[in-house]
Amino acid sequence: MIQKKENLNQIKKIEMKKTCLLLLVLTLFINCRQVEKVVNNSLDDSNYKKVTINKVMQNPNLYNNKKIEIEGFFYFGFEDVSISETIKSSQKERIWIKFNYFNKGFKDNKGNFLFENDKMKSYLGKKIKIKGVYDSKNNGHLGLYKGTIKDITYYGAKE
Repeated sequence: MIQKKENLNQIKKIEMKKTCLLLLVLTLFINCRQVEKVVNNSLDDSNYKKVTINKVMQNPNLYNNKKIEIEGFFYFGFEDVSISETIKSSQKERIWIKFNYFNKGFKDNKGNFLFENDKMKSYLGKKIKIKGVYDSKNNGHLGLYKGTIKDITYYGAKE
């Protein structure tokens, strides 16, 4: 009788572990889903030079007022909307992202406006690709950044 009770307890523990593992896997799957791209159809999306963020920072005047395509990690928080080559960086190692928050042309492939329903938070910490015009003279919020990318035509998770 005692042996049966111990066996039942062991079975219950195993089932509980399986359930916890399944919940963990599901949570990870949901949180790691692909973030869709967003295209701004109101601006021209051609003739962008693909360049690294580090190259832009090493020679900002070379890329000033040029159409560039960069990839990096997205930062989004209170007074911080920027991109960096590395996941951990200071603001002086990032480029400020200047979105036109009132541009209704900035929609994802489902027709949802980029700046509604906390959509921007879904990109936080993810590697993104962005196309826009680099401005070496505008150092972003409080002048803390290494230039600004503006007139954005493409924004999305790195493919």
